[in-house]
Amino acid sequence: MRKTFSGYYRPSEEEFADLWKNCLFVLDANVLLNLYRYSEQTREALIGILEKIVDRLWIPHQVALEYQDNRLSTIAEQARRYDRISETLQDARQQLQDLLGREHPSLDVDSLRAKVQAVFSDLESELNGQRQQHPDLAESDHIRDTLTVVLEGKVGSPYSQECLAEIYKSAQDRYDNIVPPGYRDSKKETVKRYGSLVLRDRYGDLVLWRQVIDQAKEEQRPIIFVTDDTKEDWWWTSQGKTIGPRPELVTEMMCEANVSFYMYNSNRFMTFAREYLEVEVAQEAVDEVQEIIEETGLWRDEIVQALRALGGEARLSEIYDYIERTTQRELPGTWQATVRYYLQLHSSDTETFKGGRDLFRHLGRGYWGLRMEHAARFAEELRRLARHQGQRQSVQYVYLTQGGETLIHEASDTQGQDPIVQCSSQNVVQLWLEDGYVKLVLEANWPNTFLLTDKALRELGTERS
Repeated sequence: MRKTFSGYYRPSEEEFADLWKNCLFVLDANVLLNLYRYSEQTREALIGILEKIVDRLWIPHQVALEYQDNRLSTIAEQARRYDRISETLQDARQQLQDLLGREHPSLDVDSLRAKVQAVFSDLESELNGQRQQHPDLAESDHIRDTLTVVLEGKVGSPYSQECLAEIYKSAQDRYDNIVPPGYRDSKKETVKRYGSLVLRDRYGDLVLWRQVIDQAKEEQRPIIFVTDDTKEDWWWTSQGKTIGPRPELVTEMMCEANVSFYMYNSNRFMTFAREYLEVEVAQEAVDEVQEIIEETGLWRDEIVQALRALGGEARLSEIYDYIERTTQRELPGTWQATVRYYLQLHSSDTETFKGGRDLFRHLGRGYWGLRMEHAARFAEELRRLARHQGQRQSVQYVYLTQGGETLIHEASDTQGQDPIVQCSSQNVVQLWLEDGYVKLVLEANWPNTFLLTDKALRELGTERS
C-alpha cells in the first residue's frame, strides 16, 4: 500500500538520508529573488549552502526567466522600504505631537515635545544615512553576479513554442480538474517573451513542473524542490498545517520519471541542510528567512481574504477591522502601514507598483477593491456549470469586458460572429445554467435576463446586441 500511495506517506529517516545524498536540488525563482530581501549574513548563509551542493544544483529555464524578469522590481521594492519606514516615523511623531497638544495639568508639554522632536530627528537622520549607504543593485548587482557564477551550466534549456503549445493545451484540462501545479494562477493574463518565444504566465508553474520532470527523467535522480511559493497547488495542507508536497506531484513524478520527489521552503531547507549536509547555519539566519517568507505571503493573502469577505471592495478601516478580528498572529505596532504598503505594492493604480502580481484596484481615497474579482468569479462559475452538466457546447458566445479587457470569451461554432451579449462584469448580478441555456441576470439598467443561445433568443424574440 505504501508503494502504491507513496505520495501520502512521509519518507522515513533512511529515505530522507538517501534523498539528500543522491538528489538533484532544484530552486524556484522566489528563492533567488528572496536573496534580495535578506540581511547580508543570512544571504551569505544560504548562498554558502548552494555552493556546497553546486555539483547537484539545477534550475529550469522557466525559473531563470522569472528571476531575470522580476529582479529589478524586487530591488525597487526593497528600496521603497526606506520610504515606508520614514512614513511610519512621520505618522508616529504626528500622533505624539497631537497627544501632547492637549492640555494636561501634570505634564511638562514643552519639555516632552522637545524630546520627541530630538528622538525622531535622530531616527530620521540615521535612516537617511543608511539609505545613502544602501547599494544601488539596479546599477551594480553583486547578488546576481554571485548567482551567475554558482548557476553557470546549471540552467535548463527552453521549450520550443510547439512544445509550449502542447503544455498549454493540456493545462486547461488539468486546471479544470484542479490538478496541481499551476491552477491557482489560471487568472493571470500577462505574458513573457524570450527571443521568439511567447510564454503565458498562467501556465508558468506547469511549464516549470514539466521541465523538472524532464530533467529527472534524464538524470534519473530524485528531486528536492526548494520553493517559497505558499499556494495550495504546491503544498498539501490540513487544518492549517503544511504536511508536505501535494501527493499528486509525488505520484506524477514517480509515474513519469520513476524517482522520488520532495519539497522544502527556504527556511526548512536551511534547517535540514545542517543535518544532512553538515553545514553550519546560524539559527538567526533560519529565523530571518522564515519571517521574510511569512511577511511576503501572509500580508498579501490576508488582504485578499479580507476584501473577498467584504464583497470585493472595502474601505481601509473595514480591511483593518477584518484583519484584526481574523488574524492568527500578533500584529506589530505598524501593521496598518504595512497593509497600506502591500495594497500599493500589488496595485498598478499606484506609483509603488513596479510589476509582479497586480491584485488590487485603488477606487478612491482609502477605498480598495480586488482587481477582476467579479469577472474571475463569473467566468469560473460559467465553466464549472457547463462542465458539470456536460453542456459546454450550449454556450455559443458570451462576451464580457471590463475596462477594455476581455473577461469571458466563450465560443463554440460561432467564431467571427457578433457577441450575443456584450457588457461589463460589473453589470452582472447572477449567472447560472438551466435547461441547456446560460443565464445572466444584469443590473437594472440592462434587460433583466439574457438566455445566451440562439434558440433561446428566438424564443424570447430578443435581438442580438
